[in-house]
Amino acid sequence: MAEFVQRNLEETLPELEQIERVGLFSREEVKSIIKKRSGLEYRLNRLKNEREDFLKYIEFEKNLLKLIKKRRKKINYFFKTSEIEHAIVVRIQKLYRRLCTLYPSDLTLWLTHIRFLREWNRLGRMSQLITKLLKMNSRVPGLWILAAKTQLEYNHNPDDARRLLLRAIRHHPKSQKIWTEYFRMELLHAYKLNQRMAILQQSQMTLEGDETSLLKGELAGVVYKKAVEAIPDDIPFRLLFAKISQDFDFAKHITDEIYKDLQTTHPEKEQTWDALARRPLTLLTKVADETQIWKTEQACHKIYQDGLEKTPSVGMWNLFIGFLHERLLLGGSRDTSDQRLKLLLSTLEEASNHVELSEENFQLWMDAHVNCGQIDEAVAIAEKATTSHVRSAAMWEMHLRLVMRKFSPDEADSAGAADQICNLFDQAVSNVKSKHALSIWNVGLDWCLLYDRDRVEVIFEAACKEHRNVAIPFKECYLEFVAINRGLKKMRKVYRKLKVDKPVSVEFFKRKIFLERTQPEANTSKLREAYEDALREYGSNQPDLWLEYINMESSLKQLSSLQNVKQLHWRAKAALEGIHVEEFISGYTLLQLSL
Repeated sequence: MAEFVQRNLEETLPELEQIERVGLFSREEVKSIIKKRSGLEYRLNRLKNEREDFLKYIEFEKNLLKLIKKRRKKINYFFKTSEIEHAIVVRIQKLYRRLCTLYPSDLTLWLTHIRFLREWNRLGRMSQLITKLLKMNSRVPGLWILAAKTQLEYNHNPDDARRLLLRAIRHHPKSQKIWTEYFRMELLHAYKLNQRMAILQQSQMTLEGDETSLLKGELAGVVYKKAVEAIPDDIPFRLLFAKISQDFDFAKHITDEIYKDLQTTHPEKEQTWDALARRPLTLLTKVADETQIWKTEQACHKIYQDGLEKTPSVGMWNLFIGFLHERLLLGGSRDTSDQRLKLLLSTLEEASNHVELSEENFQLWMDAHVNCGQIDEAVAIAEKATTSHVRSAAMWEMHLRLVMRKFSPDEADSAGAADQICNLFDQAVSNVKSKHALSIWNVGLDWCLLYDRDRVEVIFEAACKEHRNVAIPFKECYLEFVAINRGLKKMRKVYRKLKVDKPVSVEFFKRKIFLERTQPEANTSKLREAYEDALREYGSNQPDLWLEYINMESSLKQLSSLQNVKQLHWRAKAALEGIHVEEFISGYTLLQLSL
């Protein structure tokens, strides 16, 4: 092994001599480079080669190249690049080749190698490497695109790029990415031809018919037609071609053809009308003022309305409403924003008369009225929403909040307001599944805490009998509420009642322990009772509970407490399961060190 390492190090001597001679590195720095390379070479020449060893060597050589570049700028010396940088680049290429040979299925390594060759302008070698990679991984569409892009952008060979993409299509006839990139490539080629012709305009050149069609991007139009033949019923796929062709001024006729074809082949599709309606906005210039923008939006509205006449579906209304909401969020002058808001509200109302609005659209409708200060109108819409989506917790919650908001603080204290809220709350919890109704119970509790405190405990007791999703968090809150408002004795009574009424969470017991410990004189027996109750339910998977209990006993500094600590330690190791035993032992060790 040593002879191979020595041979490889001797091959680096010419470049190191040049580096030292021209003053890029000192003798000590050169020795350091040799020492580092020696260590890396020995790692590469072991019986079992590791990927990380190659990557470390490559990273070292790349960093050396960066340092050489900085030193050249510092001393203003830019000669001998073929003797210095070229030798290092060749060495990195060899390392990459060995690495890719050892791990041929790792595309990341291949692509990193290609990127390195591109950075150092090794285009010939890069093309060879991509060709080799394609032979090994022809099933990856992105590699075909990479190969074609290399031929077009770096080798300036559109014919080879076209051949590669045609081969890719034969391998992947349903790949949308390949079809769109082929379309883009043809347009880019036509763009470059147009640029060349612009330079030669002063000459008396005449164009043949084929050349004129190339300049207009007719080949791209052919690609589009073949693509939709291969993938006929995908509207977003067709719109990708339109989005690409919009970036080229000379391809406007292709964009028009795409939209016309879309309207001819899929006139009943909602996505078709959405694309046609949004198109006028893409034709706006960057310097368009608000008046022009609003006129353009009105043209979009007209197309949406035409679409609704032919396709009056829920999806079509949703697309129209979504478009109006997007435009409203853009802001602008007050007049324009008011016009957009007015149109959105009228459209939502019209849509509700024809189809059933989604929860999102009802929410949008209510929010729009609330932002305008029209609470009564928002409440009326909330009634429609809860009628239309009677099982929706979000709609009932919004309905409750709006009705509460309708009353002023003075009105909220009245019996009529309380009765109206309670009746609406009862309707909500009876219609919404209990496991989804937590937000509704929270709204009811908030109301009672503010305006009807006599019903607070009624709410808590009713909620504790609901589904676990409601009962568990409400039991925790109930304890704290009673402790603050009714005293410790009442809290303990409520705790004894709730703990036997399953389910109870570990946080419920921790809340009880916290409330006991916050007293001026903590009751040790009550704390032990709470810990024992918690461990009875969760002792098999909560090492933290055992550690807290042990810590509490240790802090008492009594003989009986020390005996309890030993018993608790033994019980914990017997009760805990799996990985929780190790967690407990680690925590217990740290606890003993801190005491």
